Amino acid sequence: MDGLNIFTPYEIRARIFPSIIVLLPIIVLFFSIIPFSDTIEKILLGLGIFIVIIYAFTYQVRVSGVNFQKKNWKINGGPPSTIIMRWDDTTFSKELKSQFYAAITKKYSVIIPTENEQRINPNHFDRIINDVFIRVRSDLHKSDSDNLWSRHNAEYGFVRNLLGSRWIWLFFSILGTSGCVILYYLEASNFKLLGLFINLILSLISIVAGWHSLPKMFDYVGYEYAKSAWGEFLSHSDTN
Repeated sequence: MDGLNIFTPYEIRARIFPSIIVLLPIIVLFFSIIPFSDTIEKILLGLGIFIVIIYAFTYQVRVSGVNFQKKNWKINGGPPSTIIMRWDDTTFSKELKSQFYAAITKKYSVIIPTENEQRINPNHFDRIINDVFIRVRSDLHKSDSDNLWSRHNAEYGFVRNLLGSRWIWLFFSILGTSGCVILYYLEASNFKLLGLFINLILSLISIVAGWHSLPKMFDYVGYEYAKSAWGEFLSHSDTN
């Protein structure tokens, strides 16, 4: 997605929210330096600066997410949207897959290889499914409707981008915590102690989420998105 569409519902959930989460320890550190008791002008200036930083950072978050996605797909043997359409995968029944393949042939004039042809040349089969899914996504996006597949798409983008940025998230958490420790050492106050406590919690969350919770969620939401997108495609095909 280009920058002009950054405030679409998908971009807000998939790029802006992860960016805010990753930058939150730095935001806490910033307001530990310039507390809310300071002048309103400084606070508004600080907020304005962080809005610009968050906007710019959304591009890095997306790049990190896409890079993680590519590595994950290489390890797992392909994207979920391709894996679940293989003849030997059990996510969909062979009868339902036959309906998918018939709809693909009808709409895009693409012949899906048979089960035997897939066994002989699995890479060719995967390339066809992958190319078709690119067209399916494009057609679904044109409908511009907030339905199940689009919500799963946003969830997948959120988890992917946050997971891909976990090292940056951890680095900012450590940096923010260290900064708060220094601030509290230089001038002990309840406000700076609060900032230190918050960043300690955020550091713990970044570790638990980044290396335990999010990897499990990534596989789940990836397959849910793939199933709902293919299902929406078949539903549209039945009504057209």
